[in-house]
Amino acid sequence: ESIEYDENHPDFPMSGEHMDNFAKRWVLHSLVWSFAGSASWAERSELSEMLLRTSGMILPGGEGTNLTDYRVRSSDGEYELWSESVPRMEIESHKVTATDVVIATTDTVRHTEVLGSWLSSRKPLILCGPAGSGKSMTTNSVLQDMQGIVLASLNFSSRTTPEIILKTFDQYCSYVRRGKDTVLEPMENLGAQSWLVIFCDEINLPEEDTYGTQRVIMFMRQLVEQGGFWRNDNTWVKIDRIQFVGACNPPTDAGRVNMSQRFLRHAPLLLVDFPATDSLKQIYRTFNGGMMKLFPDLKGETEPLTEAMVELYSEAKEKFKPEAQPQYFYSPRELSRWVRGIYESIVDQDQGLTKEELVRIWAHEGLRLFCDRLVEVEERKWCEEKVDNVARKWFAAVDHDKALARPLFYSTWLSKDTRQVSRDELRDFLAARLRVFYEEQLDVPLVIFDEVLEHILRID
Repeated sequence: ESIEYDENHPDFPMSGEHMDNFAKRWVLHSLVWSFAGSASWAERSELSEMLLRTSGMILPGGEGTNLTDYRVRSSDGEYELWSESVPRMEIESHKVTATDVVIATTDTVRHTEVLGSWLSSRKPLILCGPAGSGKSMTTNSVLQDMQGIVLASLNFSSRTTPEIILKTFDQYCSYVRRGKDTVLEPMENLGAQSWLVIFCDEINLPEEDTYGTQRVIMFMRQLVEQGGFWRNDNTWVKIDRIQFVGACNPPTDAGRVNMSQRFLRHAPLLLVDFPATDSLKQIYRTFNGGMMKLFPDLKGETEPLTEAMVELYSEAKEKFKPEAQPQYFYSPRELSRWVRGIYESIVDQDQGLTKEELVRIWAHEGLRLFCDRLVEVEERKWCEEKVDNVARKWFAAVDHDKALARPLFYSTWLSKDTRQVSRDELRDFLAARLRVFYEEQLDVPLVIFDEVLEHILRID
């Protein structure tokens, strides 16, 4: 970092005091991410406190902050909060449903910095974290921003074998002779001196064989450790400018396999946990702001919409655990589905949208996401009441009785776009459609009761 600074500032290189300040702080920064990059936030904080106590360094924010909250500025060698380097973003409404949009938060900026430095070392690395924490999205974002990188993405499964790596080599690489050696390197048409980065998603899914070996993982270990492999014609092939990056769920999840330490000793591991509440609000405030551009008169509802979504998500996640039922697993993907569901419901509203209609659609999509997976009657009742309470808390100047009146039915069956339908309209429509079926197939009339209507709309 200091060498790069001096190269970029030949007229004003680091002075002795500047270098002293920078080096002391950079060592602490490096120690935290070297030894606790794969640990939880609590363990990182514990290590941070120990390093600060041992070194005598005092952070600008005083008590309540730790080393992971700060980066080291190369310009003056002082600490700077990560949050100060997060750019403010706005997106257009059509980007709300895009899956490749990465909203910058304190977490993503911090992880991007760490990943960038590890990738620059040209060693393999692995991101580990629960489903929906943004591992793949963060990694792809970092790789796409780097120069001289060609990305090849692979999805591993329990049946993945080394052949998938060899096929990727055939697609992106060519064999060249250098003296007595055969070298495999990225093709020239991919760019001079470009690196091939093979991104292995779900890297810990491949099953172990009879001898307890994940063959594809051991093949990658050989490529990293020995720098090559034996080809079918018994020729030793060296690899050049090829790097491996992996992402996986924790090995405690179902179907995961503990990867060999013989491979992990070559690959630093970064734990990517779920975004903090502040980060969630920042992400979905951006998405909701883009969505509300469809209706400028409702722009003021962006903040209440975001707060209500994050509060309901947090409450449901806290109350319902996967230990009770396997489907009681909540991740930020629920919030992404919620935003997309609202967007698809309102994008074709040509007659405008009132606050009551917005709240009603918000409640409908929330119930579909959080209530439909619940098993017990008491749990569903709690969820219904929580949706009503959160709506009344955050949405002001709204006729809540009208907006939250049950039943909440939305369907595309009676029109080309999603719109609210009454119970009677829906029952008449289904009765007409089912009449032909039971006359021809069953010869017995079918009775459509209220639970049937609700169930059919859930699976529509």
